[in-house]
Amino acid sequence: MAAEDGHWGIRKLLEHLAHERPLVCVFDDIHWADPAFLELIEHLSDWTRDAPLLIVCVARPELLELRQNWGGGKLNATTILLEPLAADEVSHLVDNLLGRADIPGAARTRILEAAEGNPLFVEEMLGMLIDDGLLRFEDGAWRAVEDLAHVTVPPTIQLLLAARLDRLDAEDRAVIERGAIEGKVFHAGAVTTLTPEDLRPQVRTRLLALARKELIRPDRADFAGEDAFRFRHLLIRDAAYRAMPKEQRAELHQRFAEWLERAAGERLAEYEEILGYHLEQAYRYRAELGPPDQAMKALGRSAAARLISSAERAQERGDFQVAEKLLNGAAEISDGKIRARSLFELSQTQFEKNDFPASAETARQAIDAAQSSGDPALALRAEIVLSETLGQLDPTYTLERTRAATEEALRRLQDLGDDAGIVQATITLSRMPFYNGQCMRCLDITGELLERASDLPYTARRRIALNRVVSGYFGPTPVDEALRIYEQTLGMVADSIVTQALLGEVHAALLAMQGREEEFRVELEQADRLMDEIGLPEALAETYQGRGEAERFLGHSDRAEEQFRKSVEQWDALGETGFNSTMTALLASVLCDLGRFDEAEANVNRSRELSAEDDFASQAAWRMAQARVRSHRGEHDEALRLADEAIAINGATDYLTWQAESDEIRGTVLTAAGRMDQAREAYSRALERFERKGVAPSVVRVRARIAELLGE
Repeated sequence: MAAEDGHWGIRKLLEHLAHERPLVCVFDDIHWADPAFLELIEHLSDWTRDAPLLIVCVARPELLELRQNWGGGKLNATTILLEPLAADEVSHLVDNLLGRADIPGAARTRILEAAEGNPLFVEEMLGMLIDDGLLRFEDGAWRAVEDLAHVTVPPTIQLLLAARLDRLDAEDRAVIERGAIEGKVFHAGAVTTLTPEDLRPQVRTRLLALARKELIRPDRADFAGEDAFRFRHLLIRDAAYRAMPKEQRAELHQRFAEWLERAAGERLAEYEEILGYHLEQAYRYRAELGPPDQAMKALGRSAAARLISSAERAQERGDFQVAEKLLNGAAEISDGKIRARSLFELSQTQFEKNDFPASAETARQAIDAAQSSGDPALALRAEIVLSETLGQLDPTYTLERTRAATEEALRRLQDLGDDAGIVQATITLSRMPFYNGQCMRCLDITGELLERASDLPYTARRRIALNRVVSGYFGPTPVDEALRIYEQTLGMVADSIVTQALLGEVHAALLAMQGREEEFRVELEQADRLMDEIGLPEALAETYQGRGEAERFLGHSDRAEEQFRKSVEQWDALGETGFNSTMTALLASVLCDLGRFDEAEANVNRSRELSAEDDFASQAAWRMAQARVRSHRGEHDEALRLADEAIAINGATDYLTWQAESDEIRGTVLTAAGRMDQAREAYSRALERFERKGVAPSVVRVRARIAELLGE
């Protein structure tokens, strides 16, 4: 399941529970949360509808260093800064914790002053006094056994916690420190494994003693037959963890990873990211202590392998942000082939995020790392990613260069027998014919992968599905048959709601081609509602072209302008040129529809600057728009030249609808020039193509123009 689908599913579950009775969800210490979890919380707050659900998030101010706008601009949301407790409130807290305690006034005052309104400080200070035997429970009440005026009161909560842990005996210290290695929640079995052998028989007794001291509390275990505990406060865990030297932390993290691998057993995949984290921590601490030796390098490679595996699962669920974080970590701590693999996967992840500059740089690093480590197949796969990325960034990097580079890589990958690389190259090559206007060829190539599609990774299935559906939309496939391709393709991405919604966008555009506006609107509303439900409306950004063209088919040029303009703004923000050059030209065309020819020409000029010389779509689209601009100005010969150039470019493709549109533009130019017979011939060619594709609104429009020329 994709990450955004998971957000949707969790929200639906909470809404269901809230409808049964009002529900309060409390998320504590969210300053420690990873980005994906913070996005889940924001999704819940943004998109929960008509449910009595209260979400309470507790965090330190550090959260705002990561998310400066946390909680800002949200409806029905507020932020409360917890101010320090007043002195009388702290005194009242002492009474609540101890009842009518017989604490001398001077000692009480010193505790209140040192606490500075921090309730945890008060709790821990009282705990330390009890640990030291200075407060005892006698005759049903807590009493001071001596004047506490001279008791040392640490100045900060961190020092207080450290002082309290220092008062533990060596055995209790050893046990609580080893619990801190696992985290806020830890298992008795792990602590036993990490504890020196002579202390192991005492571990459970020591854990119960620590629980009586209110340093830890029982919790729910993740593994059968285990007892679990959690630190009463994360600061206690932090204090215990910091008390250990780095060398000891490194050793214990590595040993904990070994325990976790055994404890997880067949469920290891669920814990592999945690396993990778502990191995990574072991490596990083060792790296801080001295230069790497062979054992340390092996540790880094082992940690990186776990992180890569976890990143692949994150990619499968569409969580590219988490995948990027894991892969960055893997690349930093590994060498050789493992580092090369980390960089390659990272470049692919960045490409999927449309972060093309980062993808290009990482792909270059992956190529160097793969070549130096003797992994030629991986170097070839990284070269494919680099070539695709450069095609999105550099107008001078032609599609032909990408195609030639990928074909050469495929040939060499076949010689090497690298199946994953062969699939990657095949999918990339299926896209190249599409970009070159050969939609049927794209369908043929992707068709070769259909039988094994269920065995391919999600990202591969997603690209195959989208390639097939958009090829059916743009190519010569009649609309009825393109709709069948859409239905056949849905099953490939049944595990991703978002991808199904993206395919639904193309489905809506096909309905618009048939003039089924009411059904088009219903489909579009369903896609919008689904994206709203998931909380990712920005995922529709790559569908603006289909939406804009659909609105043009249906005669709504103002709505089409809005869609094309959104697309241009998106690609501008990403520094992308490949898609942007085409979208800018289409924006120019719809501005012509609206009679705003000066604006149209400005966008034509920008499209020309962005267009690669062999990007047929952009080269044809800006010429079609410019022909209309020149015709409007009475420059009939120049307009006809541009229209004919567009016809020639489109004629070398199987983009049937675009061929028809360029014929129609030629008819418009000839009509304005007073050459009615030639105009009728151009319109007739356009009509035949629109009929063959099944674009019903365009058929009606062109027939009307022919009838007008004939005086009917």
